[in-house]
Amino acid sequence: MKAQAAKKEPPKGVQITLKPDATIDSKRMYANYALIDHSPFDFTIRFCDAPPAHDTDLGSQQGEIELRIPVVAEIALPPNLIGGLIRALQEQLEQYESHFGFNATKTKTNGKKK
Repeated sequence: MKAQAAKKEPPKGVQITLKPDATIDSKRMYANYALIDHSPFDFTIRFCDAPPAHDTDLGSQQGEIELRIPVVAEIALPPNLIGGLIRALQEQLEQYESHFGFNATKTKTNGKKK
């Protein structure tokens, strides 16, 4: 019977820093719509690219219309990352609003501000 391999853990006293590397081949995706869901195990964010309404052939349809849009990325995150992600997004939003001089969270919907 073979002995089980011991789990490899970083040596004690070593701090590992993760740094994004733009030289590693990865594709940047554009999304203008996101759906967020959760399970007991993770949070899932589905990023979609919804075309502008004027680019969509609606013909003479009336009432509520369901438009299928492509999911460009689906990311599952463990619950312990969500608080930090929310704080980082809030900080970036505040910097964005300060730099560009407007409140990005106030958007128009049907001519009314949210």
